[in-house]
Amino acid sequence: MAGKRRNQAAFDRTVATLRSVGRIEPQDAAQVALGRTLAEIIDAAQEPVTQTAYAYLQVIRSLKGEVTAATDDSDLQAFLEVLRGQMGDAPQS
Repeated sequence: MAGKRRNQAAFDRTVATLRSVGRIEPQDAAQVALGRTLAEIIDAAQEPVTQTAYAYLQVIRSLKGEVTAATDDSDLQAFLEVLRGQMGDAPQS
């Protein structure tokens, strides 16, 4: 790959900022690696990446220390249904 794409570059900026304020420590290495992998998948995808994007956001939330309510598959399903409802052809201009 010639250079980083949008999500990869943004993830690296996020990690650098969180490290600079002490929010990311050595024990977060696996989450950082997962986030980088997910950002690469999103940037390289030639098809919708809704599930990958959801996982990617969860990694970022975790790295930021955000506390979220326990979720289950029905929460993910509801999220996906909202996105499906927003998809479709662009309006004619």
